[in-house]
Amino acid sequence: EITADSKGVIKIDYCSCESREISHCTIKASQNTAVYATNADNVSVHDNHISYIYGGGIYTDNKCAHVNIYNNNLSYIGLGMQNTFAVNAKGTDYRVKNNKIFNFGYSALNVGIWGPVVNQIPSSGVVEHNEIYMTSDYVSDIANYGLMDSGAIYVGTQNNRSNIRHNYIHDIAGIKNNRGIFCDGGARNVSIMGNVITRIANSYCIDSYRVSSFENVIGPTNMGNVISYNIVDGRIRFEGRDGIDNGCVMASNYVLVENNDISPIHIVRNVQVDSQITQLNSTGVKNGREGMNSASYRLLKKAGLLRELKPYLIKK
Repeated sequence: EITADSKGVIKIDYCSCESREISHCTIKASQNTAVYATNADNVSVHDNHISYIYGGGIYTDNKCAHVNIYNNNLSYIGLGMQNTFAVNAKGTDYRVKNNKIFNFGYSALNVGIWGPVVNQIPSSGVVEHNEIYMTSDYVSDIANYGLMDSGAIYVGTQNNRSNIRHNYIHDIAGIKNNRGIFCDGGARNVSIMGNVITRIANSYCIDSYRVSSFENVIGPTNMGNVISYNIVDGRIRFEGRDGIDNGCVMASNYVLVENNDISPIHIVRNVQVDSQITQLNSTGVKNGREGMNSASYRLLKKAGLLRELKPYLIKK
């Protein structure tokens, strides 16, 4: 069944089709979530323009497997100033790819299941090659749009395996504690690799902090997390579960620093550190890409990062 509903401009609910596709639509100026899917597998939402939405943009719940959300343009999502997301993927084998998401109230993208909720289907998937940002005019009026305690990409506690890779997150603001990537509630089994995260106004570029309070319900938290090969210009906080063999690894990250300024101070606890953070020489933004000097650019090329990240970087 595909209907118009109070939960969504387009709602997919218990649909028995082999696949469902929503594409090349323009959804604009709605009080409700634009696309809402529940109990439906093999949903594809692609090549849509979604803007000025008071609820969320694209919502797929934990009972939706094999969801593909790609090539969408989403802007001015969450105007109702609630904890809504431009894209929400909670099921098994999601793929969120090549979307442009800008000017959102709480968070651009959510994966995983937050907190001590039991009897959930394992949540897993890939988030890659998305650009997430806020424009300067939106940031200048952020008190009328933004909320606090969020992340441009927000990761809930329970993940079977969430891979967040090769995204470009920049110019993120809000009222307080608005991260680039935020692993909340003791998030576990998250791989954050090869992302470019810059100009986060008031918090960490990547934040994975220790939360033990849910462990009596869902088992160990802050386990199996990897943060590697990311390029940031601010702080990282990465805290693993107490003790050894928690599966948390940090390796080969890079920090952009202008004019030989002092590198930011990172917080890393109970994590296996395979290599220290390498400093790159930033030369500012040019044509919407992160500039760096020739030596830094060559360093990334040698590390094999340019193949995926070249659209976001420039030698300047």
